[in-house]
Amino acid sequence: MKETLERADNDVIRSRPNGRQWMFVKKLMRCRFQLVDIRAVVLCVVLYTGFVSIATASTPIPNPVSYFHAPIGSVWHYQGTLHEREVQLISTNVFTNSATAVKTMQKDGQRVIVFIETNPGNTGETESSYHVGNEGVIYHGSQPQQLFEQQLIPYPVVKFPLVEQHTFRQFDVKDRNFFQDLDGDGMNERVDAFAEVTVGSLETLSVPAGTFQNVLRLNGKMEFAVTMSSDGEVIVARDQLTSWFVRGVGLIKYIETIDVPVAGGVTMRTTVVTEELEEYRIAAPSLGPQISPPTLVQPVLNLPVTK
Repeated sequence: MKETLERADNDVIRSRPNGRQWMFVKKLMRCRFQLVDIRAVVLCVVLYTGFVSIATASTPIPNPVSYFHAPIGSVWHYQGTLHEREVQLISTNVFTNSATAVKTMQKDGQRVIVFIETNPGNTGETESSYHVGNEGVIYHGSQPQQLFEQQLIPYPVVKFPLVEQHTFRQFDVKDRNFFQDLDGDGMNERVDAFAEVTVGSLETLSVPAGTFQNVLRLNGKMEFAVTMSSDGEVIVARDQLTSWFVRGVGLIKYIETIDVPVAGGVTMRTTVVTEELEEYRIAAPSLGPQISPPTLVQPVLNLPVTK
């Protein structure tokens, strides 16, 4: 676009005379690596297109479902930081986020686990649903939900088996309705979207909750190419996410970097979000649903450090 873009507030980049609502783009990208302790695999938007192996054959990681362990009533408490910059640092925010496995229910013909997060990535409360099975983890949507997402769910966000250095494609779609009029001409923009996850090696990692061994690292990346209906300009936003998971515990850390162009694409706005597990309580398995999430006032257990 030829107009001069200027930042209207912390999340929305506006152009004269109309607004390009990049908060929407950032929220889509922040669905990130949401798995079963609610924060898990990268990016919750679009169709799964198949498993793509790009490495030589090796032994699958045993019992992969155990890395996404989430008995109903379990609670994870994270401490986080969010840095935003355009050329130089704009702001730094410290925040907390708690995730709770609230209940199970039937949705779209599958039994799903419902999670509530109080403040993922410093963006406010979110409720999400996932099915975890032998084939992988299936995402069934969240609240609040974007229209772009509603036309696509349910779809897989991670696929088993997990093999070190192998990559699986989450989605690769072309010319989809973005359900947002970013350039203010009365027409929704079109978008090409792509995301994949590469399985890393098992490693040792320390976070405030303790030091853990045999930690699973997953490296995700996503790209949105949004075509403006007014003049055909293509604006590309990128997301990179590294997440670490522990068997029987779930997510213990993630680092996400989101790059969104501003000022007509001349400047890049970069947001870096980090969350680390501070404390947690894994509930005993139960066959019955639990509607009310437990509070962190209850005793919280830390996994003993493995030597």
